Amino acid sequence: MNILTLDLSLVATGWAWSLDSLASYGLITAKGLDGIKRIAHIAMRIATDARHADVVVLEGPSLHSQGRGTCDRWALRGVVLHELYLAGKPFVEIPPSSLKQFATGRGNANKDAMIAAAIRSFGFEGSDNNEADAWLLLAMAEAHYNGADVPAYRAAALAKIAWPEVTP
Repeated sequence: MNILTLDLSLVATGWAWSLDSLASYGLITAKGLDGIKRIAHIAMRIATDARHADVVVLEGPSLHSQGRGTCDRWALRGVVLHELYLAGKPFVEIPPSSLKQFATGRGNANKDAMIAAAIRSFGFEGSDNNEADAWLLLAMAEAHYNGADVPAYRAAALAKIAWPEVTP
């Protein structure tokens, strides 16, 4: 099964792939662009990559975000979801607290704990928290779709998600 996972960000969107059983990760950046140009660049890259995915898994929005850029982050999310819908790609959004619970056992883990969990438990070799979150989303999706035997706290996090049925 080909799974694309995304940690949406205007500065550096983290992505991870399980494509033909090979996993990789990286960042989509839009240096020098702002506003709608930045949003369009990121969304077009995601739409291109998603063509090869059987399912796309995104970290859901942080509902407590405030400050500069909040409207643009919501716009990015909307454009990406629209592109996935138009492409007929099944997708699911994972609430940040569920991802944190899956990774660390605590729904309120900080960024350092998330990177540590990605490295310690899931073989992540990077240092960027956007990439780490995408990598953890991939681990979560693979655990669900492969029916992996996981500890109770991870099973509880997986059970909270309305995973789409996917046929590779």
